[in-house]
Amino acid sequence: MNKEKHHSQRGIGRITLIFFGTLTTVAVFCGYQILPFYYYHYELLNQLESLTRIAGVETDQSIRKKLDYHLKKMQIPADISDVKINREGNKIHISLMYKEIFYIKYRGKVYDLYVFPFHAEAVGSF
Repeated sequence: MNKEKHHSQRGIGRITLIFFGTLTTVAVFCGYQILPFYYYHYELLNQLESLTRIAGVETDQSIRKKLDYHLKKMQIPADISDVKINREGNKIHISLMYKEIFYIKYRGKVYDLYVFPFHAEAVGSF
């Protein structure tokens, strides 16, 4: 009887190990896919802040050109035409709304799991 109890406990240990191993693998995979979205969003915010500081000597067109370079470099799924630049007196407001899609490919099909909406904006004086 004691031997049967030992076998059942060992089986529960394997099931627990498989379950938590699978859970850890899924968490690492999701983190690997999602964390770059946030990293590039904060990089974009940093670039917008930098652009507001030089807005006094730059035109809107040159700001868009610099921002387009960074959007392509960071592979942010947004078009430069979506960037809104508003100037009022000596203040500038730059904003961009875009979405990142967390998806998986399985057997040739793409499944969207979640859509992350991002709103990057910066306000500054020049």
